[in-house]
Amino acid sequence: MASSTAWHRSVIRWELNDLQFVPLIGALLFVSALDILLTGAVISRGGHEVNPVANLIHEHWDMWGLTVFKYALVTFYVVVVQEIADRRWATARLTMQAGIVISLLPVAWSLYLLAS
Repeated sequence: MASSTAWHRSVIRWELNDLQFVPLIGALLFVSALDILLTGAVISRGGHEVNPVANLIHEHWDMWGLTVFKYALVTFYVVVVQEIADRRWATARLTMQAGIVISLLPVAWSLYLLAS
């Protein structure tokens, strides 16, 4: 019974931290959607996925597999950041912001390739 109560408090605390990151999580999901859409556009024009693991997944499971892979990575990242938020909220926020900026790099590269 005591462990059930501790688990319940932990879930409630995690949800409260999660609410503070909703705009950042939304931004990360938006940037990730742009990445997938622009990657598909680059591939349809004869380009390829630069990430070797993602490229292998694309070769075997096409864009569907690539989409699942990329969103699995985003989900894992969000869960890890939420765990960090339990101990260091400011660090978690900075980590989430850094993830968004880093995720913008492939978007910018794809836009450059499509404009060239």
